[in-house]
Amino acid sequence: MSWMPFFLFGWGSTFAAYVVLQVLTVATLKGAVRYAALLPLPFMIGVAVVTVSAWHNQSNLWPIVMIFASPLALLYLLFVGLGGSPTNATRCAAD
Repeated sequence: MSWMPFFLFGWGSTFAAYVVLQVLTVATLKGAVRYAALLPLPFMIGVAVVTVSAWHNQSNLWPIVMIFASPLALLYLLFVGLGGSPTNATRCAAD
């Protein structure tokens, strides 16, 4: 698989990190913070569809949308994840 090093060591590593962080934030956060963590998911599904379509059509720029969108989604999830830790979410719900 010639695309595997791209996702592990190259520009695609931010997308791989995004996917891992998306799963972790949805699994660990509660309440409104969990819904906030789900906001980039529909957009990133669209990015994945566009990327796979471009790869299937043998475009030489197939990963370009993913390269630009993944760091933004990753940063958003980092801010949501750090600001909405499970203890913070339960503390806010108790107030």
